[in-house]
Amino acid sequence: MLSRGTPMTSFTLCSCSFGAETRKSQFGDNAMRHLAAALKNNHTLTFLGLRSYFRGTKLTPCSAEDIVEVLNGCTALKTLDLARNSIQDAGVIPVAQALRVNTCLEELDLEDNSIGKGGAQHLAEMLLMNKAIRRLKSVSGLRSCGSGYGVLYELAFGVSNERCRSILVTFFFFFF
Repeated sequence: MLSRGTPMTSFTLCSCSFGAETRKSQFGDNAMRHLAAALKNNHTLTFLGLRSYFRGTKLTPCSAEDIVEVLNGCTALKTLDLARNSIQDAGVIPVAQALRVNTCLEELDLEDNSIGKGGAQHLAEMLLMNKAIRRLKSVSGLRSCGSGYGVLYELAFGVSNERCRSILVTFFFFFF
């Protein structure tokens, strides 16, 4: 528990298992709206973990604007874990657009979010403009795997920006 006045630097929402009974986190789009409001203008949070561990408790495209609000308001945020949600193309596109100008975030985990070719294209374009992101963790779960990965693959080997190529080539060697 934090003492009064102690800055919070890491926040993770997760589930807890107690013997045979598992308590599910009911974190979803509505709760994300409240979290985004609570984190507005936060200058100490460096890690935000919103990975979903259960079906039915996932962030959807409806949470995109709230995620963008967190990205814009948390000026020290270095790592954002959104893995295993259901953000999809409709949600990842506004997040990628916000990240084009974000100068803080260094790691983004979008594993298993049903991202398709459109979302992959926006992520690839974002990497060309964003100078801070060093690691894009597993964008597995791309719909139509060939087409989504194809966009990132073409960018990885066709881009002249060495930093972006390094991020994307590392991604491909790690996952293929």
